[in-house]
Amino acid sequence: MRINQIYSSTEKYSTKFSEITYVKSVRRDLKFGRKWDLLLYVAAVHEGRKDYECDKCDKKFGYNYILLLHQKTVHEGQKDYACDKCDKRFGDKRNLRKHQQTVHEGRKDFTCDKCEKKFGRKSDLLRH
Repeated sequence: MRINQIYSSTEKYSTKFSEITYVKSVRRDLKFGRKWDLLLYVAAVHEGRKDYECDKCDKKFGYNYILLLHQKTVHEGQKDYACDKCDKRFGDKRNLRKHQQTVHEGRKDFTCDKCEKKFGRKSDLLRH
């Protein structure tokens, strides 16, 4: 895939301290701070590449930071983020927040377009 097929334009934003250039994706309305970040996103999401493999269980990931999080939480058992409403613990803030929204707040943001059933997680909708 050629780079001009991946991003549509660049936008510059000036802040008090610096000028930031964002790269906009052609396929979605996403912005990336660097072209490299966009290329990683395209490889992992659009091309389905999983270039980062766990040396302990051979599970593969599209992003290195997700591999590192997997190793920390699964193989080292390190879960630093505790839910204040129950005894569950998580390896990162994002998963804690997702848990709070779906379990304790009852949010169901994913709807089946065939039967209108609602789900709290995208993975549950896809499994449905």
